[in-house]
Amino acid sequence: MAKNAPPTSTRTDQLRPELELTRTIGYLSARVGQAFQRSLLIKLREAGFSITVEEWRLMRALWAEDGLPQARLGDIALKDKGQLSRMVSRLEAEGWVQRRPDPADRRTPRLFLTPAGRRLEAKLVPLGGAVRAQAVQGLPEAQLAAAVSALEAMLSNLAPEDEP
Repeated sequence: MAKNAPPTSTRTDQLRPELELTRTIGYLSARVGQAFQRSLLIKLREAGFSITVEEWRLMRALWAEDGLPQARLGDIALKDKGQLSRMVSRLEAEGWVQRRPDPADRRTPRLFLTPAGRRLEAKLVPLGGAVRAQAVQGLPEAQLAAAVSALEAMLSNLAPEDEP
């Protein structure tokens, strides 16, 4: 069990309205997300990078699959069109990505890494890995896999009906 971890709660406990807020799934998952972002931002700044966590997330998606449609990146980054467009413009200004029209739908640009953007991967991905390693320290792989599965199921359960 992780350091300073309170005892685990049961499914029934999570459904009780009187349960202390700080012990609920929603609260804890939000806090973990914030802690991940804060820790990554600190590592990025310590390493001398001005990239934001949201921009890092876009770059991470492109390192995994270059040429993604801009709209898909908006889904990944959890940003609306305007916010995403500003983020992409900044990444373009840094020389890390470029927009190209999609041959199948010219209204939706695709984003491609530049050589400089590709080189950045070797410097930035290890920073994210260090944050993950710190977060999961002392947790068995089976527990991590169960946590990921549970979060994916909850996300699916909460998705609007018009989403896949």
